[in-house]
Amino acid sequence: MTSLNDKKKEPVEPENELSDVIKQIEKIPITGEVADARIPLNCLENYDISHSLAKEKLSQSKLGTAKIQDAWKIPKVSAGEVTWKKRAAAAIITASPAITKCETVATSVADVNLTQANDLHRNPTDNVTLKISQAKALCDETKTVMESKRFAADSMPKPQNKDLLQHEVKATTATQADLNALSKQTLMTCFKNESQCMKSVAEIDEDDFLFMSVYATDIYDYLFKLESEQPIDKDHLKGQKEINANMRATLVDWINEIHLHFHMNDEVFQLTVAIIDRYVQIVKDTKFSQFQLVGLTAFFLAAKYEKSRPPSFVDLLRLTDDSYTDSQMRQMELKILKILDYNLSRPLPIHFLKRFTKVSEAEAIHYAMSKYLIELTMIQPDMAHYKPSEIAAASLFLALNLLKVKCVPSMGFDSSYWTVTLQQYSRYEIEDIKPIARKIAEVARNAQTNPLRAVYNKYKSTKFLEISLRSELYGSLIDSLIKDEN
Repeated sequence: MTSLNDKKKEPVEPENELSDVIKQIEKIPITGEVADARIPLNCLENYDISHSLAKEKLSQSKLGTAKIQDAWKIPKVSAGEVTWKKRAAAAIITASPAITKCETVATSVADVNLTQANDLHRNPTDNVTLKISQAKALCDETKTVMESKRFAADSMPKPQNKDLLQHEVKATTATQADLNALSKQTLMTCFKNESQCMKSVAEIDEDDFLFMSVYATDIYDYLFKLESEQPIDKDHLKGQKEINANMRATLVDWINEIHLHFHMNDEVFQLTVAIIDRYVQIVKDTKFSQFQLVGLTAFFLAAKYEKSRPPSFVDLLRLTDDSYTDSQMRQMELKILKILDYNLSRPLPIHFLKRFTKVSEAEAIHYAMSKYLIELTMIQPDMAHYKPSEIAAASLFLALNLLKVKCVPSMGFDSSYWTVTLQQYSRYEIEDIKPIARKIAEVARNAQTNPLRAVYNKYKSTKFLEISLRSELYGSLIDSLIKDEN
């Protein structure tokens, strides 16, 4: 760098110096309106103007400075106002059309992606919480990246080279294609596997360690397999000479009474009925005189299977007015176990009902109503052939139709209660359970007048929320459900 003394010895030609400075200024891209304020020369050092000129005192070249300031008054441009700062690497310029277009495309794609995700989130049928959150996160990340690119672009001068400008436009087009592909890929991932868009087993059971969410899928796969391996025939009493359907219904009604007397749980009653039906399906010569003993012994086996402290022989035999002896009951126990090959593992409706109720996020009143409907169904001999999972699914579907609050009650079944998630976990479509639900509705409608009233009287108590007394079971709504054949 030359010193001031050297400058005095070598006179500077103001006209040459001015032309060089003007050339440097013309290289600066300007797309906005320039302020009229006169700018000190030291602000120009960021544009590679020689330090000798940028730092030289104005008094040494008054003529050159005046001409520079006159040349600085450039005609205004309608693109926008540009403000010059001392520490800025370059003037803050309006974003180039290519970058602005890139940002618009990114924001548009992100907004479309987010809108579609929100539409899925508002639909109660499609439970896609996990994928929606991922889509939102992706949109936010995309917007953040594009904002940072715009800031970087605004901090740089607009290139005058046409080749560079064309390259930028091509890059913008590529970015738009990538964003469109990314958006489509995200939405396709949400719908690729329907089960992934619904609530997972872990989400359903995360607050209840007793349901063992880690093994829940395998457990219910096994239960569905078991109920298919241990079916009850449609005419399972066919071939019996001394017992009939009415005797079977009377025995099950009596079993329900002693079940309530000993304060057993739901599993004991339902397992007792399963043991009785499986036994009489195989033993076609069951005597009428032994039929009550079969039911009593089945109850004892179920209580031992489900409870740690089953009722004693003495207490059970007392209920029969000592019609049977202790020895007879033990012999019947051995006979039943041999006939059933010591296998008492047939799944029960209550096992599936607990699962379906949890999946549907039903309330306690729906669960109690479903149990009432299941117990009414188990008394009916002509419904014994339905699978436990079918009885549970149809009972819950009927309970939801009867008890779900609506401003204007609908006539007939409302299929919306049987959501996609319920269809997935129950493995039944609406068409599979509607016929069964209609039959259960008819049984519940006639429960008041049925002479077998053990279940009806049981659910009249406040302990069971007085379910059997609810008006929904005897009004026009249930009548419309019975007649609904669509």
